[in-house]
Amino acid sequence: MRVLVIGEGAREHALLWKFKQSSLCKDLFSWPFRQNLSPFIETFPLSGTTAHSSWDEVTDACRKEKIDLVVCGPEAPLAEGIADHFREANILFFGPNSIAAQLETSKSFARQFMEDCRIPSPHYFLATSTQEALEMGKAMLQSTGKCVVKADGLRGGKGVFVCNNAEELQEAVTQTFPLPPNETHCLVEECLEGREVSMFFIVQEHKATFLASAVDFKRLHTGDLGPNTGGMGAYTPVNWLPPSAQDQVHQNIVRPLLQGLTEKDIPYHGFLYIGLMWTRTGPKVIEFNVRMGDPETQALVTTHPTDWLAMIMGQPLKSITDKDLKTPTVCVNVVSPDYATQLNSHDLSNKVEVDPTDLIHICQTHQVQIFCGKIHYNPQKKRFPNPKGRAFTLVSSAPSYHEAREKVYACCQEISRIWPGCQWRTDIAAKAEEGIISDQT
Repeated sequence: MRVLVIGEGAREHALLWKFKQSSLCKDLFSWPFRQNLSPFIETFPLSGTTAHSSWDEVTDACRKEKIDLVVCGPEAPLAEGIADHFREANILFFGPNSIAAQLETSKSFARQFMEDCRIPSPHYFLATSTQEALEMGKAMLQSTGKCVVKADGLRGGKGVFVCNNAEELQEAVTQTFPLPPNETHCLVEECLEGREVSMFFIVQEHKATFLASAVDFKRLHTGDLGPNTGGMGAYTPVNWLPPSAQDQVHQNIVRPLLQGLTEKDIPYHGFLYIGLMWTRTGPKVIEFNVRMGDPETQALVTTHPTDWLAMIMGQPLKSITDKDLKTPTVCVNVVSPDYATQLNSHDLSNKVEVDPTDLIHICQTHQVQIFCGKIHYNPQKKRFPNPKGRAFTLVSSAPSYHEAREKVYACCQEISRIWPGCQWRTDIAAKAEEGIISDQT
């Protein structure tokens, strides 16, 4: 098969790396194309980005290159209806249509869907103004001591605010309003108590095939401090889940979700990522995402035993459970000095040029897999000049979380010598390593 992956982050790099191992894969393409750490990716004959190219241009290029399958990594193109366009063009596409994508792109649509299907989830209210959001939030603070303010639409993982007092509520509402032109409300939700975990599935119409579970870390700094981010690291498997976890999620969440999609005549073909809070009474849904997680994907691909491309194509394969996924795996994002902050990095890193060969050598020395984020590559200098954002994901697997953590953090330290000022969290999988079963990740 000739396969195209749409997207340019570390998640897409990881998907390409996983697909390359499939016996079904002949040629791999990435668009937007970037020269990074993947010599096996072929150039796709289309310039521009997902934001500046029409889907007609992409489908025309797919026909020219005789692409057999297109897989979409990020959520934004799915929200814009890329799946609908490709299916109308009779090009095989893996990713939900624009209606199903609302499970992620509209938090109010998702919450109403959960209510209709009786899927366990937090109580919520819709607020159309600053005053309404403050009133609802204050009432929830008085009754439960916490509340959550959520933007209704996509915010790249940065539209959720957990509020513990009136000051934090005020800041959350200020950050959320005024609303974008295409949104009419935000959500004020009950703050669930428990432990967060994510579960991933491949969905083909009426069937959901379990991939794996993972825990990710959203806050920028160690100790769950600082602003929310797109994700600073993750670990898998999740050693504190009860033995019945997969069955509970299937019975109480996945099965009613698939039934609801069928009843509403909404077809679903794509990845499904369920963000859960494991409470004292079982799992409740924090959010649905209609794609794989970043950085969870990077952690999952390195040790998952199944051919994901074969699963996407619907080939019958042995079912996987959490019991089959035993290798402790830890991934850590190495990010730029200014990531998710107001810091001006001009003085810190504008002269830094990271050599990919140095990165590969460091990672190979520590037996760590590296995936490259959405950063610029200078082909003349063969360097990454001034890396920005979540630049690199480092993934380590070992017989224990302790060994996996040791390897990945030794790698981080060495990378900091060639990229001064870069940062990372130091507590990814720390409690998993210690075997702590508590209310914190």
